[in-house]
Amino acid sequence: MARKIVGIKQSARKLWITSEMIDTMDERRKWKAVHTEEGRKQYKSINCQLYQATDKTCEVRWKEQCDEIEQRDKQGE
Repeated sequence: MARKIVGIKQSARKLWITSEMIDTMDERRKWKAVHTEEGRKQYKSINCQLYQATDKTCEVRWKEQCDEIEQRDKQGE
């Protein structure tokens, strides 16, 4: 029953990672290779934005799953 609701891990990628986040990760990777002051600043900025976005979407996903489990619990499933 729990596997049906929560699911089984299908891939190594987290389910809350969006295509926009993947694009941002690629951009961050480019700036990591630039060994200048500007490169470090850009990398740090993009990295911070990426962490905020992933934390936010991860939290939303977990909340949705918890709400679904609570709803099913109330229905007696």
